[in-house]
Amino acid sequence: MVWNWLRRWWRPRLDPRRVVLYTRQGCHLCDEAWAKLDCARRRYGFALEAIDVDGDPELAARYGKEVPVVTVNGQVRYGGELWNARTLRPMHAGQNARIIKVEGLVLWVDPMDNGTAVPQQVQELP
Repeated sequence: MVWNWLRRWWRPRLDPRRVVLYTRQGCHLCDEAWAKLDCARRRYGFALEAIDVDGDPELAARYGKEVPVVTVNGQVRYGGELWNARTLRPMHAGQNARIIKVEGLVLWVDPMDNGTAVPQQVQELP
């Protein structure tokens, strides 16, 4: 009985979300986005697919100038450059945060508690 419970508990849980990366050949931002999404896919188990917009005139017209574009279950989540976020305090999914520093494509954020963050000066680095 314990072994059955342990087997059910240990079984990988698959995320039902379907993530699509709209891309095109020679797009270095698309390659970076794919690497980050694939890493997240391995960790969380969601379905991930890449679609080349140049293979479909409608997709090329819709997303051609904005790639990479990522959709989750058919809803566009972002397009263009892929930014990373870093924080020194733990955060949960969907929690609001305040940007406290920018380093290239890395945003340092402070999680907001009850809609407010500890006031800090935002630093922009070259």
